[in-house]
Amino acid sequence: MKNVIKKIHQIWDKDIFPKDFEKYQLSLKNKHLDWQYTLWDLNKCRNLIKKEYSYFLDTFDNFKFNIEKIDAARFFILDFEGGFYADLDIFFYKNLEDLLIDKKAVFFNRKEDHYICNSIMYNNNSIFFKKLCRQLKYLQKLFYDKNKNDVINVLNTNGQHFLYNFYNINKYDSDLLSSKYFEFYNKTEKYKNEDFIYGIHEYANTWFEKTKVLV
Repeated sequence: MKNVIKKIHQIWDKDIFPKDFEKYQLSLKNKHLDWQYTLWDLNKCRNLIKKEYSYFLDTFDNFKFNIEKIDAARFFILDFEGGFYADLDIFFYKNLEDLLIDKKAVFFNRKEDHYICNSIMYNNNSIFFKKLCRQLKYLQKLFYDKNKNDVINVLNTNGQHFLYNFYNINKYDSDLLSSKYFEFYNKTEKYKNEDFIYGIHEYANTWFEKTKVLV
């Protein structure tokens, strides 16, 4: 029997969902027709943390930027609900199920800099996510290096730099899959036609510009 949690989670922090992102959302839903889909807002994220992870609520409420709340919330959502999280600007070409069968936690690396992406993640009752959520509040201080560049600060606090650092301390029961399945930063038409491609992160939802955080 295939052991996969068929839940999809995405987060949007504003009242109106943008039409420009509907094509990405539709591609995801169409390739996962029998999966439960949830679009979270920040109030719903906060309520989850308040109820189930109250030790983190003060930290959550005191983040400077919404993107920091979104980055942290995705970890807690996956720990509590299971399933996979995907950013809103990823176009899906295939169902992910065969990449996730019998796996506990799944991440994808990035081709350019070898960091681990927090834009697509999966959890099935893993030790990895349990440990991460329990230690996030304290490890932020360990990994955080106050920088004049707010973008770097966000990446170090809960973003992909944080995830990379945590993964390298202890991988626990996680699997790191190749960037080729989503080939981050590569958007050629020829590439989209390759059999191994599952989706492409098109980076339409930019949360920063140079050193300025926009979200």
